[in-house]
Amino acid sequence: RRVVDGVSFDLEAGHSLAVVGESGSGKTLIGKTLLGLLPDAARVMGGTVSFGGAPLLSHSAAQWRETRGVGIGMVFQEPMVSLNPAFRIGVQLTEALRRRRGLSHEEAERRALAMLERVRVRNPRDCMRRYPHEFSGGMRQRIVLASAMLLKPRLLIADEPTTALDCVVQKDVL
Repeated sequence: RRVVDGVSFDLEAGHSLAVVGESGSGKTLIGKTLLGLLPDAARVMGGTVSFGGAPLLSHSAAQWRETRGVGIGMVFQEPMVSLNPAFRIGVQLTEALRRRRGLSHEEAERRALAMLERVRVRNPRDCMRRYPHEFSGGMRQRIVLASAMLLKPRLLIADEPTTALDCVVQKDVL
């Protein structure tokens, strides 16, 4: 069955776009399509999807690895989907910076701490030493936002990024 049909949009650098619709209308699938993360049961039946002039639907696994995170980042609806429960927050935040941006451990840690402060995580240094399960849903959401923004992707897809956040932080995030 068709879940999403007739979607068309262009997004210029520096602009925002909101995709609004009822639950189950395909908003998340649109985001996952832009990252090549469709579930096995789903497929694109027609049309084109491009980013920066490059067609995404024909990307190889290696091209997707280069695109995800740095080119296109995503904040998923449920933070625990993005956080590994076996690793401390600091390891998860700094690893991508070290691998994808070639930063030293010290510089990656400095940037991670600054980003945690930016998303209003109380005591960022303590946060870096803790595991995801030690935080509330709202704090995990802030950590995931920090993680996605650390790589400074050219496009950031946020799937209901303010769901578990209080009103003050929602405004800052948006």
